[in-house]
Amino acid sequence: MKSRINELIQHTKEKLGLQDYYLYRSDVRRSATILGDTVYTLSMEWFPNHEQDLLDEDLNPTGTAVVEVDFHTGLFTTAIFVGGISYAEGVKLSIEDSNAVVRWIESETGFQEGTHFVFHKRKDKRMSFRKILNGVSVSPSGLIEVEVDEAGNLTFFSINGDFSKKETFNREKYELTLPQVKHIVAEQLKLAEFPSMETEKMTPAYAIEEVYIRNRDLSLIPFSVIVAEKAYVELDKLIKWEGEVQQAFQEKSLTLTEEVSFNQALKREPHPDLKEVTKEDIERSIAAVQRFLAQVYKSDSGKWSLKSIHRDKGYLVAKIQLKEQMQSVLKRNIQLFIDRSCYEVMNYMDTKSLLEMIADFQKAEEVTVAKAEALEKLHNFIELTPYYVYDRKQGRYVLCGKLDCHYAVNAITGEVVSLDNL
Repeated sequence: MKSRINELIQHTKEKLGLQDYYLYRSDVRRSATILGDTVYTLSMEWFPNHEQDLLDEDLNPTGTAVVEVDFHTGLFTTAIFVGGISYAEGVKLSIEDSNAVVRWIESETGFQEGTHFVFHKRKDKRMSFRKILNGVSVSPSGLIEVEVDEAGNLTFFSINGDFSKKETFNREKYELTLPQVKHIVAEQLKLAEFPSMETEKMTPAYAIEEVYIRNRDLSLIPFSVIVAEKAYVELDKLIKWEGEVQQAFQEKSLTLTEEVSFNQALKREPHPDLKEVTKEDIERSIAAVQRFLAQVYKSDSGKWSLKSIHRDKGYLVAKIQLKEQMQSVLKRNIQLFIDRSCYEVMNYMDTKSLLEMIADFQKAEEVTVAKAEALEKLHNFIELTPYYVYDRKQGRYVLCGKLDCHYAVNAITGEVVSLDNL
């Protein structure tokens, strides 16, 4: 195993031209993909040779190369030079020559342009490419980014998302049209209040709530379930309790970085986040959520709903939301991190502080525009775009139409406005 580590270290040094660098630290990490795979990577931090005396061991000096390489395939997934400064003598590219960039990505990843990725956008010296399947956009999305400095030295390379070549998907003809799904469009048009940080006021507006519509049967896949979690259970459980819990809730530190042994990598041990959320997990998590609320929000019995449970970084994460709240784009919700071994809430994240920022905003004026009128005004702005969406139950991608709209109707004036301007 040590020889494999040394082999990857030497491979990285030669490939990226890190002759003027020394390896400061390295460790083995693992992550779970939406396809149910566990990917092991060797993470390395290479410091420039002239940075031998560090004043702060937790601060990477300018020019540091932060590199991650797949433990088993040897392919790079990340190569970032801190501050955009490179002292390496390895990869040189011209962003102006997009074909050369594409050829380099293909050689480094094994992916093919037009099959696995296509050009997305270019900004200054950075190019990005998005993931596709069968020529169609994908959700959850994937992104490959490449950036160079003025001399053409590679300063940034990253693969975000799962670009696995083993993906399975339904080959079918895309047949969805907007007239065919007009009843869904009407259902997805929602009235909500939008906060403006500039004017410090709330504005009511009609906007389309994004959703995926299956090509085959018009069933819906909400955006809420198109998430990176690998083991996920959607719920809608109202949490109630009686009496009080005398013991106060004590926050505990979360361990978000996992120590992975060489032996685990060698055996390709599955990531714990891939384990299904069991009936026991659900029942005991409900009890943990109930106890937490009784401790922290004592008078809120019956006011919170448990919306979902998923696994993340070794914890069970419960998402709860206030049952009754204003129709705002910002919702009050809490994420609870539960120890999977003892089902105890360790810590939590609450959007309360965010909502407090807009608490004193001027209240929204009375709505004067009817929903039917708003729907008519948005008619020419609504989009239905082909997308392959990963279905966990089937374990494959299914063809859908993404219903979306980048505009809204001001519910007071009737003006059609860009969502970016609300």
